[in-house]
Amino acid sequence: MAKGLRRITIGGELYEYSDATKDVALQREMIDIWNGKRGKADACMNWHCVIRNSKLFSHPVLAVSVIKTRVFIITRPGTAKRIGHAVRYTIPRAESSRIGRHDAKGVAELGVLILRAPRGDAKSGADHGGGSSGPKNKTGKRDHPLAKGEKARLLVAVGAMNQST
Repeated sequence: MAKGLRRITIGGELYEYSDATKDVALQREMIDIWNGKRGKADACMNWHCVIRNSKLFSHPVLAVSVIKTRVFIITRPGTAKRIGHAVRYTIPRAESSRIGRHDAKGVAELGVLILRAPRGDAKSGADHGGGSSGPKNKTGKRDHPLAKGEKARLLVAVGAMNQST
């Protein structure tokens, strides 16, 4: 797998994906809302909007998968010898809220759908600080706190052992 590529399953098939490099602004129209099926990643109003405006993208648009916070545009289908490829865009928080309202209540709005090239922590390969954290103890090693409820179970167990002796 090439550096910077991640994998995702879309419609039961595995695709490598890379991040988009430019934002794309699409005009959502009433036809997209009418034809859209709420909650369907492969037929929602934003899916129709992306397909209808496919010429605005700098890469091929063969298929689209839209979820509340991300859009994956398939640019190359998979074959028996090669995995397919998709480009990932993010959806701004305000638009994600509108999508959630539409999926829950059927309320949709005309307007501009902005697909953003992932930035900062949203970028593929970004360092999310997954290393150990927290203060070091006297030996220079990190203290590992007990899992939720584990301390209470230990206190009960020690109390039961103290009563039996």
